Amino acid sequence: MDGNLLIANLSDRQFKSGPQGMTMKDGVSCVSWSARGKQLVAGLGNGTCYQMTPEGEGKAEIPTPPDMEGNQHVSALMWLENDVFLVGHTTSTQDEGMIPATTFRLVSRQTSPKISYTYQKLPDPVAPFGVNRSPPYQFVQRLRNFPPNLSDLLVIASTVSPEVGLLTRAETALASDVDEARITNVFTTTIMANDTRRAQLPMTENDSETSPIGMALDLSATEKVPRPLPNEEMDESSGPLPALLILNNEGAGEQKRIPFC
Repeated sequence: MDGNLLIANLSDRQFKSGPQGMTMKDGVSCVSWSARGKQLVAGLGNGTCYQMTPEGEGKAEIPTPPDMEGNQHVSALMWLENDVFLVGHTTSTQDEGMIPATTFRLVSRQTSPKISYTYQKLPDPVAPFGVNRSPPYQFVQRLRNFPPNLSDLLVIASTVSPEVGLLTRAETALASDVDEARITNVFTTTIMANDTRRAQLPMTENDSETSPIGMALDLSATEKVPRPLPNEEMDESSGPLPALLILNNEGAGEQKRIPFC
């Protein structure tokens, strides 16, 4: 990829033009749209993020974190709220045989009395212990207002991990062994109490690990799911359940229902 950001108008099947022609921004490594689709933010190869309109008009630039060391690019990006972003930075230089680490941060923008940014590090939800498809790239899917008490569920997959990770923001504590104030109404890295329920990519015929090349959420279900949690006394889900769809580098697809009770 050359890092040039182009935007297509599917109605007339034409690329849109901005102040500098069809290339809206260069040096782009990933992109996320705002919730309403009126603006987008582009993660760049130099570690910064560029907020813009679909017409190419720049609105803001998110600087690199002050503690970021060396040459790093934005490998994961999700625009969460007007002034809140999830950003993953990954080392751009590679040591032979070593998988570069990714650092996830919640970036919050303060607009008064002047524009400033704060950066909160999060534990990596998808540690790099899989196929070495470097440089790593992370897929992020978001589920909002998931009953009964999840405000946000971020599902994250990485090209260098066979597992699927979660970041959650819950209205009530999801764990009983942590101070409730620390994990309520804030984004936290979340793991399953029963590790066998954690979503994983399918293995190859030779039982080797695989790597994701695409991920999406399917919200089209209309029927309840019978026995959504094996070995639990629940005959069916309280309502239709979203499905997580993952395609791996072997061309095999995986579907996982997302129960939350």
